[in-house]
Amino acid sequence: FPEKIRILVEHMILSHHGKYEFGSPKLPMTPEALLLNTLDDLEAKMQTLRNAFANAAAQGRGVGEVTDWVRSMERPLFNSRAYLKDQEGEVLQGNDSPSVGGETTPDEPVIRGEAVEEEPRAVTETTVVTEPADGGLFG
Repeated sequence: FPEKIRILVEHMILSHHGKYEFGSPKLPMTPEALLLNTLDDLEAKMQTLRNAFANAAAQGRGVGEVTDWVRSMERPLFNSRAYLKDQEGEVLQGNDSPSVGGETTPDEPVIRGEAVEEEPRAVTETTVVTEPADGGLFG
């Protein structure tokens, strides 16, 4: 296996979490590593959305209602795909997180009309970690 490519692939693996506070031993330093980190972060956020919508449906929330507060996203979420399908009169299927009971009127979805209280946030101490000047990709 070519040595230069091995070094770049190892850097991508070590830096894919993107930030020290997310457990990454290195920060992405190449275009490929940054792209991998961005895609990994996006997929994690999309999975959070899918889980929140499934939980809301299991709790009996209607299509026009927001989820409970999602701590990792720092907000409640709204399933726009299910909401639009419901307005068009289509049958919700598969991963569209259909509602179980609880009807809303299309003109007044909760996302526009109901204030959602934010959860209080804990204050934590932050430690700043800096890259060593001569650390390179693996430093």
